[in-house]
Amino acid sequence: MLEQISKRSGEDATAIFAACRRYAGHLRDAAHIKASQLELLAALDTYGRTGQSINDTLQAYVAARKAAADKTHAAAMAALARTEVDSRDTPRQRQRQQRQGDGEALASAVFASLATFMKVATNANLG
Repeated sequence: MLEQISKRSGEDATAIFAACRRYAGHLRDAAHIKASQLELLAALDTYGRTGQSINDTLQAYVAARKAAADKTHAAAMAALARTEVDSRDTPRQRQRQQRQGDGEALASAVFASLATFMKVATNANLG
């Protein structure tokens, strides 16, 4: 499992294990949730994507684990499964999508203004 995650993320296996250890410690110390490094590794294996930072996946897991009603690994994994599409987006991708949406709204407004202008100009030429 660790080898597959390493290949997919491009991270060294030692760095991956250290990150899992660090996040498990954070859950234990900050939220009083007992989480094993293997549980964090399972989250990386299941939800980590090529080109995505392991920290992004682990942070999403920690947030899901803290937010889960019973604070279990199963509840966190279920929450990640429900939000898997959103968790694939990086902040940069979300910003790009927002700009694209803003650009589409601007284009729509420009075309509406142009249509109004053409209507006024046509009425002026006919009158």
